[in-house]
Amino acid sequence: MKVKLSFVTNSSSSAFIVAFPERIKFLDDVENYIHPEEKAEVVFRDAIKQKPLRANPKGKRVRQQVFGTLESGYFSEAPNYSNEIDIFRINNCITHNETYSIFYDDFEKSYIKKCHKVLNPTITNFLKKAEGQYIYFFEYGDEDGEFMSEMEHGNTFRRLKHIMVSKH
Repeated sequence: MKVKLSFVTNSSSSAFIVAFPERIKFLDDVENYIHPEEKAEVVFRDAIKQKPLRANPKGKRVRQQVFGTLESGYFSEAPNYSNEIDIFRINNCITHNETYSIFYDDFEKSYIKKCHKVLNPTITNFLKKAEGQYIYFFEYGDEDGEFMSEMEHGNTFRRLKHIMVSKH
């Protein structure tokens, strides 16, 4: 069961954590892995705006950024713990009332600790498989039209190590 605590719409987006073997400098660096050319051009344009992180299972900065992306949605590459986190959040988060305000800080600390426990094996496994490669972060959504829906749902990164994080 998926439970979303925020405003729900029919549109969706997905974040992608993608490992490229080399730093992206030219369109060819993307076209070697992503087809058709139109998709490669979008990924290239989005990639050159970023300073990629090197995949290092012990690297603090890359682990933090991957954690933040994974924690923001649902993903299939991890063990089935996403629901456990959501149930934990619901059980400990009584809607906007006095109890919530009093215990908010303790809840946040517990929630983040629980998330780290659940997500750390996935982060370590991904970074080990991609070690030495360059990590880029992308987000595409169907609310931006048919082409962007294809970017999101069309298995754009299938030739690369990646994790798709659904933010439906």
